[in-house]
Amino acid sequence: MSDDKQGALERFRQNDYYDEKIDVILNIPLTISMSQEFHHGARIFIKGRLKLLPHSFYINLQKSSLLYPHPEIPLHLNPRFQYGIRSSCVVMNCWTEGAWGREERHNGYLSWAPGREFLLTIQCGNDSYIIWLENKIIGEFKHRVKSSKVDTLVITGDVVVYEVALNFGE
Repeated sequence: MSDDKQGALERFRQNDYYDEKIDVILNIPLTISMSQEFHHGARIFIKGRLKLLPHSFYINLQKSSLLYPHPEIPLHLNPRFQYGIRSSCVVMNCWTEGAWGREERHNGYLSWAPGREFLLTIQCGNDSYIIWLENKIIGEFKHRVKSSKVDTLVITGDVVVYEVALNFGE
C-alpha cells in the first residue's frame, strides 16, 4: 500500500481526515446528500460489517436522492456473495440515459466474511473510481458519466453501516 493511502487510513481512524462524518449505527437503506462536488481526489470511507448469510448489498453514487424518475448513477457498486456454484464478486455499472451500461465483474481479492467488520474506500481518480477493501484495491471503474454529477450516496442490502466519512480532497 502506498504511504499516501496508509496515511489516509490512519488519519481516518484518528477522526481527522474527512470533511463530513456520519456515524453511530446507520439505518439501511441509507441516503446521504453530499455538501460538495465529488471530484478527482475525493474519497468516501464506509465502515461496517456484513450481515450473517449475506446475499448482496450495493452502494450508488448518484445524481439526486429520488427513486423516480430513475436517477443517473455514475457508479453502482454491488458486492455479491457465494451461493451454490456462483462465486463471490463485485459488480460495477452505471445507469445513464435511461438504461444500465455494460456490467463489469471483479473476482479478485474479496476478504468480506459474514459478521466481519470492514473499511471500504471509494476514491475518485482522474478517469476512474478506485475501490479499496481495507488496504487492497478490489476494483477500478472507468468514468462513463462525469463524477461531478454525484451529489448523493445510497447504501442498501445485507450490510450494517457504522460510519461514513467524506473527504472532498483539495
